[in-house]
Formats: sequence, structure tokens, C-alpha cells
Amino acid sequence: MELGITGKNALVGGATKGLGKACALQLADTGVNIPICAKGAGSLNEAATEIRNKSKVKVLPIQSDLAKSEEVKSVVAQTLSTFGSIDILIVNSGGPSPGKFFELAEQDWRTLISPCCYMWLNYIAL
Repeated sequence: MELGITGKNALVGGATKGLGKACALQLADTGVNIPICAKGAGSLNEAATEIRNKSKVKVLPIQSDLAKSEEVKSVVAQTLSTFGSIDILIVNSGGPSPGKFFELAEQDWRTLISPCCYMWLNYIAL
């Protein structure tokens, strides 16, 4: 199915595994350039290499913590400098620590929820 997004630019957060990586791979397969960001440099570079190997699009890995407003500003600036625009934004974050729902500590949930909320706010503020 042609979506009309070939050649567009999609900034994907939390793109090293799970839903974020799946979004990045699918968008790249559709011909969308992918600036990807995540906290871990190693897994970020691995994901970027995988995307490059499976598609012919431009990939820009950016190590960052998207819950921090200054880092979001930097990600947006690097993306605009490299690609000229952000046409699609996938705001995504990792999940809680592994474990059963009722066995997770309150701090595990705070660690999950806080970045998710602040990520949205940081992007909206720009």
C-alpha cells in the first residue's frame, strides 16, 4: 500500500527494541529516512546498522534521554540540521523493569511513567 510518505523524515524515540524499533524498521521499509534516538549508544548503533542493512534510507542515530528537555532540543536540532524537517514523530519510551505486574515496586512505575509524560511535554514545548 502506498502511503505517500516515501522520502519523508520520521524521528523515532526508543528505537532500539520493541515497538520503537518495529516502527523504525517499517517506516524505513516504506522509504522514510529515520533519525532514531535512545539512551544506550551500543544498542542504538546496532539498531541503526540493522535499519541501514534492511533499507536504502538515511539513518541518524542520536544518543539521548528524551525525558530531558535540553536533550530533546538537541535531538530536534540535529534532525533538522541533517534532514531539514521532521514529518513524522514517534514518541516512544521503554517499559518498566521485567517482572510480574503486582511484583513491580512503585519506583519501577515512576521510572516508567515520568519519562513518558515528560517526553510528550518536551516535544510539545518546541
